[in-house]
Amino acid sequence: MKELKFIVTGSHVYGPARAESDLDIVVRRNDIPAILDYLKKHNIETYQTEAQEEYQDGGFYFNIAFIQINVIVAMTDTHFMLWAGKTERMKKLPAIENRERRKELFNSIFNIAEIWSYQ
Repeated sequence: MKELKFIVTGSHVYGPARAESDLDIVVRRNDIPAILDYLKKHNIETYQTEAQEEYQDGGFYFNIAFIQINVIVAMTDTHFMLWAGKTERMKKLPAIENRERRKELFNSIFNIAEIWSYQ
């Protein structure tokens, strides 16, 4: 399998993660065929939830051991870098208990000049 770049984001990175929290990763759209081939080869099933169907770029879940992995698909390199930049900004803040407030804050971060500095 070729080397893949991905971003770990969400509550496991900038908290607080709970016992039932999934692990969120962001991957580039071009890497999806290789990821799906790998999962199929190892008999790991994927599935979607209604929430993922609402994502602009789509995504899917799979389970390894006792953790659910949420794969978020970045359609472009720019979108991938936006996720990276936003995640870095969130890591610098104190953990926010309220999940909806966390999502709202994450979605409000959009300083493209700062985000490009993470490349």
